[in-house]
Amino acid sequence: MMYPWQAFAQQPNFSHKIALRTAQGDIFTWLQLAKKINQMAFSLQKQGVNSESAVAFVGKNSEHILFLYLATIQLGAKILGINPAFPQEKIEELCKVHHIDFCFKDDDLQDLPEGEVSVTTADFLRPATMTLTSGSTGLPKAVVHHIQAHLENAKGVCDLMYFDASQSWLLSLPLYHVSGQGIVWRWLASGAVLHFPEKDFYAALLNSTHASLVPTQLQRLLDYLQENPNIRFKTQHILLGGAHI
Repeated sequence: MMYPWQAFAQQPNFSHKIALRTAQGDIFTWLQLAKKINQMAFSLQKQGVNSESAVAFVGKNSEHILFLYLATIQLGAKILGINPAFPQEKIEELCKVHHIDFCFKDDDLQDLPEGEVSVTTADFLRPATMTLTSGSTGLPKAVVHHIQAHLENAKGVCDLMYFDASQSWLLSLPLYHVSGQGIVWRWLASGAVLHFPEKDFYAALLNSTHASLVPTQLQRLLDYLQENPNIRFKTQHILLGGAHI
């Protein structure tokens, strides 16, 4: 069994299809994406990450954070996302409480070495992600999910929102949040295109067929459209706070 990105990289209909567009406008096919994830996995292995490890990242969305997220899962380790707005003391406490072995920021993930990564068989029922709760009553707790749970949830939303391989979803919410991870797994479940927001967030949003927004983002989008009535966009569906509009 292979992970979704590995499977798409090996399928003739998908290997050279665009999988990812970064905020800088760089494009990765599924084959190139799988190679980048392998490169990240090799770097992690060199640093001692293995299937028993727990890894954390602290940062906003970037392609390096995404590669780390997927490479950690590919190695059979668990990944935890932490809000970079948290004070350093809270970040250190979260890492201690949740037994994190390695913690990375975006700057730690640059200029990665290349090499052969040890092959691991995908286990969709192995604990893969740890997602922090809101922490409204104390230190946030980590909810653990396996890949199958993410994919089953993603397939349900994809069916509801008519999302398939011909379309694109904007990564408009943080990967350390459950909603941001949901976007990633819908992308992986369908073989579509994942877009990182560009400098002009709303222009990027209007160039994606699907998006997830919080109410404030939606209001700003409506204001943007009112100020620019001649703009043509291809957004077909918006997921707002769990509701489809």
